[in-house]
Amino acid sequence: MTQRDLFTRELSKAQVEMLGRIGHTLTNMGCQWVIVTPDGEKYGNIREEDKNKRRPMKHQWGVRTAYVRPYMETLEVGQVAEIPVAGSGFNPTEVINACSSLACRLWGNGQATSAYNPKTDKVEILRTGGM
Repeated sequence: MTQRDLFTRELSKAQVEMLGRIGHTLTNMGCQWVIVTPDGEKYGNIREEDKNKRRPMKHQWGVRTAYVRPYMETLEVGQVAEIPVAGSGFNPTEVINACSSLACRLWGNGQATSAYNPKTDKVEILRTGGM
């Protein structure tokens, strides 16, 4: 029997038992593993549904950008916009991230700087350059 024949037929009982032993050894070592046999049967401790699981979104796509856009669209170089955090439904980090993302799209990288002012509960964004 050639090596090619081993991979083109179903596994024997001895081969399945060997896979079980290998699996126990790998699991005891703390490994995550999966073995797919030539006939498509899977052995292992990794479940497919766990591989591509995404964390549910806190806010719908584009909501944060839509919130900060009116404050930023008319900014000229050297001007500062104050974007309120209170009542927005976002935390300061989320507002800063939205400002940074939109500033990069509107004016390019490094053309604005932002910071949170806890005294006024607003995010301040300064346009430093750009188109």
